[in-house]
Amino acid sequence: MDFPGRKQIFGAHIEARRHPLVPELALFLLGEGVDLEAHVHAIVETDDTPMWAFAWAAGAALARHLLDHPELVRGLDVIDFGAGSGIAGLAAARAGARSVVCVDLDPEALVACAANAALNGLTVATATTRPARWDVALAADVLYERSNAPILTELAACEAVTLVGESNRPGTPRVSASALAVYDVRTFPDVDVPVTRAAIYRFEGGLGFEPG
Repeated sequence: MDFPGRKQIFGAHIEARRHPLVPELALFLLGEGVDLEAHVHAIVETDDTPMWAFAWAAGAALARHLLDHPELVRGLDVIDFGAGSGIAGLAAARAGARSVVCVDLDPEALVACAANAALNGLTVATATTRPARWDVALAADVLYERSNAPILTELAACEAVTLVGESNRPGTPRVSASALAVYDVRTFPDVDVPVTRAAIYRFEGGLGFEPG
């Protein structure tokens, strides 16, 4: 199938690709043929960056964790907060979640989530706001923007499980909990140097950050 949204970004085509850590899922991502180093500032420093065109490291790590531990979401209602490409939400759907809602403020990201679901023969809903209830919230690579920390704290305070994937980039808030798992992983395509690892955390009823 063809991607229904933008066909090119930074001069490269949007193509169906697979993150090396999560080969079970195909995603419409930025293809080869673009000088990522030349565009890195435009990608990480502008407000309209197409985040959905990359499979970010912590999202891939969280997706891997869900596929390896399907009992975390099987038969449950799941939201993927700040979904981007939807890789974590798609992994939840593949792992047997009862329902998955990919939540993102970027309308293009929601187009990408729906297209990626169709590409993999999966079903997800998309929304710009959280639904009234859920059993498990997924949040991966959302702390690159410090203003998301209070939102993540609010999510974790709900009567549900929150699974957080974080790359712990320099300058981002650090969650005050022990990691469930740590993965050697890179963003794909890799515009996220020097990120090479991501951790998975689980919260129920609260989330804190280390002082600093």
